[in-house]
Amino acid sequence: AGEGQRLKSEGIDIPKPLVRINNIPMLERLLDIISRQNPDSISIIINEEAKEVYDFLSNHNLRSKINLKVKSTES
Repeated sequence: AGEGQRLKSEGIDIPKPLVRINNIPMLERLLDIISRQNPDSISIIINEEAKEVYDFLSNHNLRSKINLKVKSTES
């Protein structure tokens, strides 16, 4: 959660969930960990301005179904 202002101040211009650790986006790492537990589905809410995150999730192939909700909230 959050807007990633500290990352932006350091010159990182991609959404925080897509920041790579050991060359793997943080969101992908988390989804892989969750999917190993074999849930029926995974629900994720993303901000309307997070098109890159939406595209990533739309193209990510998981064993579990992703319920994706796009909704902006106040900071």
